[in-house]
Amino acid sequence: MNRTQMIASLRRARALARAVYDATELPQLQLILRHADQNLHWALWNLGQIDELRPDLPGSIVADTPPRRKAKGPPRKRGRTS
Repeated sequence: MNRTQMIASLRRARALARAVYDATELPQLQLILRHADQNLHWALWNLGQIDELRPDLPGSIVADTPPRRKAKGPPRKRGRTS
């Protein structure tokens, strides 16, 4: 496999990771895919493919869209209530 083929394969892998991320609601799987995207990003970076400064999956350092989160209730009071 030459350098050009490696780059193309890594880009396909990132696209597949993104497709699976978008298809799942499982937080643990999303976390694993964010780590995978980050590692694939750095592999491309080390091959001289600096298309972006940061991985683009939500939650990967900085993201284009915020990660999915459950809605929180009202803030809890801290300390004693006398």
